[in-house]
Amino acid sequence: MRQTVADEKWKNIERYIRVSFWGLNIGLALMVLLNLFPGGVFQLVDVLQNGYWHARSSAFLYQGRMHLIEWLRFPADLIFIFVGVLPW
Repeated sequence: MRQTVADEKWKNIERYIRVSFWGLNIGLALMVLLNLFPGGVFQLVDVLQNGYWHARSSAFLYQGRMHLIEWLRFPADLIFIFVGVLPW
């Protein structure tokens, strides 16, 4: 993208690209740390205790702990959207 924009215009655009880059990466990292990894660990433990069928059932997915983990992703989504996507 750098080579498609003239040098004088690049200085104005570069700060948006930097903000967007960090917003996308921080948002994705928080999604992994706050939602995907803990949810996967809880599912793995449930698979080992109750079997695969239970870890994929609505009884497991809609319990309070998993519901909380889903909501923990919300701040990461906000960072991803408002800092990573919208600066453009």
